[in-house]
Amino acid sequence: HAVGGNVIGYIELVNKLSHKYNYYGIQNINIHGKELLHVASLQELAQIYINEILKIQDDGEFIFMGASMGGNIGFEMSRQLINQGKKVKSIYMLDTWTDFSNDFQQEESFKTHLAEQEKYIAELKDVDADILHNLTLARWDLAQLLTAYKPVKCNIPIILLKAKDLDNTHLSNLDAKDNGWAA
Repeated sequence: HAVGGNVIGYIELVNKLSHKYNYYGIQNINIHGKELLHVASLQELAQIYINEILKIQDDGEFIFMGASMGGNIGFEMSRQLINQGKKVKSIYMLDTWTDFSNDFQQEESFKTHLAEQEKYIAELKDVDADILHNLTLARWDLAQLLTAYKPVKCNIPIILLKAKDLDNTHLSNLDAKDNGWAA
């Protein structure tokens, strides 16, 4: 899950990782095209991504990394793959939460947060107006999936990396050292 100028940061990160693995990025499912794909749950979205991943690699060991909601999706993909008998070594999460404040779940507050992030998205040179419009429409729907998602515990080693400073929306979230993942 890449937002705004972070795409370049992901490429730089991958370039520093071991060359013994293949790395694949999954772009927000609604960033391309004229129509938005609507799903009923984060579990359903994870299954769509799993179907695509298994076309590339249907066996072996998986390691996931996701930022923000991407960490939740990576966790759910890991859980579903394990249930299918696949091996998941670990998941790396960057600022991924399990519980969200009421402010985060209020459409008006969330839209204010979106407005703060829009400037970063607009800076991407390869994003045209239709793509930006679709991404903006999809983000509130995706936020609804995220806040409704309750992770089902499973045996996946989680490496959580947290920002030192939080934006205004996340400041009101549960103040937990583990962002709620150990609960």
